[in-house]
Amino acid sequence: MYFKIIGSRVQCIREQVSKDNILSEKVVASFDSHLTQVAPHVAAKLTIKEIEELELWLKERQTLKHRSSEYHLLEMLPEIISEANFTLSNLSYLDKKTIYKLNHAIESFTQNLNRVNSKTGIRFNHRETMNKKQALVDKMNEVKRYFIEPNNESSSKEVRTGI
Repeated sequence: MYFKIIGSRVQCIREQVSKDNILSEKVVASFDSHLTQVAPHVAAKLTIKEIEELELWLKERQTLKHRSSEYHLLEMLPEIISEANFTLSNLSYLDKKTIYKLNHAIESFTQNLNRVNSKTGIRFNHRETMNKKQALVDKMNEVKRYFIEPNNESSSKEVRTGI
């Protein structure tokens, strides 16, 4: 048994060898290519072994799709970060919890990126990253002082990272 995608359908093709050593193929069942599990109408036409083969094929196919979409996400990430940076530059306030989450996510992402990139020998300078984070916090404190608390001189004007 093998499986062939034709348009938006998957064909289940059974191969048989005749007494004369002639290979013949027969489409036993077909189903929508978006399905991720064996449909009952397909299972009814297959043997137990063929059902197991189809389940394995569907699982492997889903894994490949998932890996492809994960890689696509990473390719899109620089543009997403650029958009987020633009949005952040136009904000006058950001709550402490969001700041903490962003800082934690950036630190975790940088560690993973360094781990993956370690074979090339290019590593991001953690101190430089921290300086950039501190510059962002300083900028946010400045914005907060200007827009949020212009008349309240006695209150604390510092935005702290962390919850």
